[in-house]
Amino acid sequence: MIIPASAPTAPGQGSALVIIDPTIDHYPHLLEGLQAETEVLLLDPAQNAISQITQVLSDRPPLTSLHLISHGRSGELQLGSTRLNLATVGQYALQMQQWAKSLMGAEVLLYGCEVAADELGKSLVRQISQLVGTHVAAATTLVGSAKLGGSWNLGFSTEPGTGRRRSPLAFNPQTLETYPAVLALLVNESFTGADVTAKPWIFGTGAGTTSANPFLTARTGAAPSADGIPGAAVAIDTPNNGTLRLTDTTADQAAFVIYNAPISANGGVSITFDFFAYNGTAFNGSNGDGISFFLIDGTAAPTTAGAFGGSLGYAQKQVQGISGITGGYLGVGFDEFGNFSTSIEPDGTQRPTPAGVNTPVRDSVSVRGSQASGYAFLTGTGTLAAGIDVPSATTRDPAVRRAKIDLTPTGVLGVQVDLNGNGSFADAGEQAITNFNVAAVNGALPSTFKFGFASSTGGATNIHEVRNLVINTFTDPPVVADATVAIGTTTTNLTGLSATDPDGTIATYTLSTLPPTTQGTLFLGNPSSSGTAVTAGQVLTPAQITQLFFQPASGFSGATFTYTATDNQGATDSTPATVTLSRTGTNRPPTLPTPTVPDIDPGETTNLTGLAGSDPDGSITSYTIASLPPAAQGRLFLGNPNQGGTRITVGQVLTPTQIEQLFFQAGAGFSGTRFTYGAIDNGGTRTNSTITLNASAAAAICRPGRTLKGNSGGNSINGTANADTLIGFAGNDVLNGRNCNDRISGGRGNDRLSGEGGSDTLQGGTGGDRANGGIGADRVSGGLGRDFLNGAAGNDRVTGDRGDDVLRGNNGRDTLDGGLGNDRLFSGNGNDLLNGGQGNDLLNGERDNDRLSGNSGRDRLNGGRGQDTLIGGISGDILTGSGGADVLQGGRGRDRLVGGTQNDRISGGTQGDFIVGGGGADTLTGGTGRDRFVYRATQRGGVDVITDFQLGRRSNTAIDQIDLTRILGRPGYGGDRFRRYVRLASGSSAASTIVRVDFNGSAVGGFQALTSLEGIRSASLSARNFLV
Repeated sequence: MIIPASAPTAPGQGSALVIIDPTIDHYPHLLEGLQAETEVLLLDPAQNAISQITQVLSDRPPLTSLHLISHGRSGELQLGSTRLNLATVGQYALQMQQWAKSLMGAEVLLYGCEVAADELGKSLVRQISQLVGTHVAAATTLVGSAKLGGSWNLGFSTEPGTGRRRSPLAFNPQTLETYPAVLALLVNESFTGADVTAKPWIFGTGAGTTSANPFLTARTGAAPSADGIPGAAVAIDTPNNGTLRLTDTTADQAAFVIYNAPISANGGVSITFDFFAYNGTAFNGSNGDGISFFLIDGTAAPTTAGAFGGSLGYAQKQVQGISGITGGYLGVGFDEFGNFSTSIEPDGTQRPTPAGVNTPVRDSVSVRGSQASGYAFLTGTGTLAAGIDVPSATTRDPAVRRAKIDLTPTGVLGVQVDLNGNGSFADAGEQAITNFNVAAVNGALPSTFKFGFASSTGGATNIHEVRNLVINTFTDPPVVADATVAIGTTTTNLTGLSATDPDGTIATYTLSTLPPTTQGTLFLGNPSSSGTAVTAGQVLTPAQITQLFFQPASGFSGATFTYTATDNQGATDSTPATVTLSRTGTNRPPTLPTPTVPDIDPGETTNLTGLAGSDPDGSITSYTIASLPPAAQGRLFLGNPNQGGTRITVGQVLTPTQIEQLFFQAGAGFSGTRFTYGAIDNGGTRTNSTITLNASAAAAICRPGRTLKGNSGGNSINGTANADTLIGFAGNDVLNGRNCNDRISGGRGNDRLSGEGGSDTLQGGTGGDRANGGIGADRVSGGLGRDFLNGAAGNDRVTGDRGDDVLRGNNGRDTLDGGLGNDRLFSGNGNDLLNGGQGNDLLNGERDNDRLSGNSGRDRLNGGRGQDTLIGGISGDILTGSGGADVLQGGRGRDRLVGGTQNDRISGGTQGDFIVGGGGADTLTGGTGRDRFVYRATQRGGVDVITDFQLGRRSNTAIDQIDLTRILGRPGYGGDRFRRYVRLASGSSAASTIVRVDFNGSAVGGFQALTSLEGIRSASLSARNFLV
């Protein structure tokens, strides 16, 4: 959303442009204090920020300065969902170079905290300066409120000579002085690499213990980096696959880490992390002790954690003279042995367990309060059924648990634990603690927090590890109200559109969708008084939401549109509200068509299309079958009766989709019939129509015919004009059935059978036969031998039986079954069903939307042009979707699946498969086994989604792999191809990864998104998951 300049600019005079990430705290406060001649762009946090900025600057005259207001940290700028650092800036080089034409002589100011605090950060600023073609200034310290340690000093600049910014800040001094937050990036630390990215940390061990320091398992060397965390003597994990290890399985261990820099708590905090407790030794029937996560006042300066054992590094042990952690506000214990919930003091001054019994609560979550409360027990769970630890696990992956801790700005606590590793907290028993008011005991949240982890062992032990820590601001999203507005024949002001926010104010509204243009137009302001038509995605202020007008079109019958709201902390209602525009006045009845139904042969099955109606002032909600044909003439079915359709009954109600799935199956003596159905609209008005079904001319004159038999020689037998039975017997016979419903059997020998007109039954018998069903719904069977079978016109059923047969459906909706042998099946025109049967078969879908099933054998399935479904069967098959949005299912066996050019859905099945999505935005599922996802060229048409990429149970194994050799093996690629040409980044959720690949080799700007790995964090991936 662009907010115009706060004062007009003189002709030829540029303005300043301020770009604000609305996820920063209290951004409306900054908007109220803009300097004159300043425009503002509010970023959409769900979209790529660099692309948004590039689009805005593309047609803009030169600026005087560009101000980027966002979160930051050393070496990184966080613009909405876009992270800009030395690892990612190359991806945006081409776009950022386009900014230069709007920045000639201007200056770029980066307001994110500490972006240029170290040499990596200064290198990032210099690279940005080179790309945009002008000077850039950035902060080396916290930016924002002085009370929180911030200032508005952008202390580093690429300006030659002075090294200082020359442009004024975009906000007036009073606004900057009263801004209540800092622009620091909250913490995102995986602990998986050889060093931490978020700093500073302090670490140590419990008083009176000989415990080893905590360490990063992917770091070699006990010495930490500056403000970092130590490593092992020799790394026990490869980079990107490590954890923070707090204890090993030795008894009486106690270790802690504390993030020793304040983070903002004004918006509350939402914390997620993975933890592991495994491979230990039990004592009194339980392993232990546990892991704690704690929050302390951001002004505190602890040098050590609290007491260990049952205190888990947070609370005190008075009997041993050990204090709790300095500045403690909240401690959450993931307690294996169960003592975090018991009274720690021998005099019982602390609160006991919820049940009032001072005994351990094993495998529980417990919460203790602030230092001021004496670290009192506040609340806890009983024993969690799945347990906190997995003592039987010898490696970490089977023991993974994920915790989510939410603390609202008003002090309401929630703790959730994903106990089954499915990435969700919605399963039974995973909502550990809900809506507990911590502030009622501890008082209000401090303005900033520090945080840490601690863990211990005693006689009971476990390995205790943590990774993938993310801390975000907590905010309750607004709630948007549905509305219903009665619309007459004139323009109407829409009332009742509103939203409420439980922890802030409504900043903007967004129109998610619009009414159909055939129903009318939505305006901002009355169109009779210069109102303007709105667009989908348009952002409105709270004042503007009351100025929406709807102008109905001629024939308006009702419509809907949706909208959302965003609060002053950037949170958006995830469920848009619906505005229903209802027509007032008399309801007009629906209308039904008079479809042309082709003449039908006896025994033929016909899809009765064209029965759907329309409604002049609303919509049709259902259809009702009022009467049926006589059973002797035939029956109506919902769905094809040859493919599982169900019989229709009188009075049956059908949906608007189902009315197009109505089938009529003519009886053997069909001579013509009729039935009646009705349409009901959304106002309850009904219209009936009678459909007449006529018999074909051939069926109307057919009479029982003759039975004609051949002898042992080569016979040529022609049927009569009636329904004949022709039997070839021995020899190579030629049998022609003519126009009625004939039964033709070739017998022994290499026979030629032709049904011609009518719905015929052709049986080839033994020998290599050629059979052509002709016109009508025929049944053609080859029998023994290598047969050539053609259904020809009509909805035919063609069966190869035994032998290596060739089956062609030709025109119509055919069913082809290869039977035994290595068969070749070709569908022809129509939506056909092909089943290879036993043997190594070739199935070709050709035109239209076909369903191909290989069944047993090593089959080759080609979908052809339509939207096909290909199912491989039980052996190693080759499936090719070709044109159309296809569904490919490999089944059992090591299959090769190639999707084609459209948006395909591909599933490998039960063994290791070779999967090529091809063009389009494909959905790929490998299934079980070691699958290979192969990419040959840049994606055309979208980014794939791999739903079940498997990493392997041990850190040195890989189950699935992404094969990039066809791309990175070309000339122009050299060196370490994975590190140079592959980029991994978080996807739309923290538990997904976008894989980007450089398609230009060593040239600039070639990175493109290739695929999204769902349920996989980028930190879990490494070069072993790729073939380059």
